[in-house]
Amino acid sequence: MSKTINLRKYTEDKIQKMEKQVQDYGTCIAQRTDSGPVRIKITQNLINEVLAKVRGQGGAEKRWDINKREGEIAENTLADLMQSDGTTVEVKRDFKISDTGNLAIEFMCGGNPSGISTSQAEWWAYMLDGEYYNGEVIILIRKKRLERLLLPARVVRGGDHNKAEMYLLHAEELVKGLKGVS
Repeated sequence: MSKTINLRKYTEDKIQKMEKQVQDYGTCIAQRTDSGPVRIKITQNLINEVLAKVRGQGGAEKRWDINKREGEIAENTLADLMQSDGTTVEVKRDFKISDTGNLAIEFMCGGNPSGISTSQAEWWAYMLDGEYYNGEVIILIRKKRLERLLLPARVVRGGDHNKAEMYLLHAEELVKGLKGVS
């Protein structure tokens, strides 16, 4: 079954999203020591870069306006994901996690790649269920980061007739710090 996309609508939506990301906040004038004044266009991208540098130079930023802006960036990331602008999310529900503390992430079934090996989704969401979670916790993680976490994970067989090969990953590993961007 194929899906038809209204290319004009899709393109207009993408342009509007890009315009939002490069929103113009005006210009400021800076004085260079070796020449005259320089005009700097203040855009959303510039603000994001400056915030990242401020945060990267050590410690938490105490100014409320910087913290507020960082919160808005996080909110916009989640809103974009929820509005599904083409971003895909693989959603899994794990009932055994309450008993084992582990998530099972399938990668092979019957000798063929499956699960995370074949998924095209950019993000993975795990709804944790069972006695201790009751479907009240959802963990959202970028697939590339999840794949990095799986490298040292234990491999087990399971599923119907033990045909599936799965990584076992302790739930706490999903929020483990990793250096670098995935």
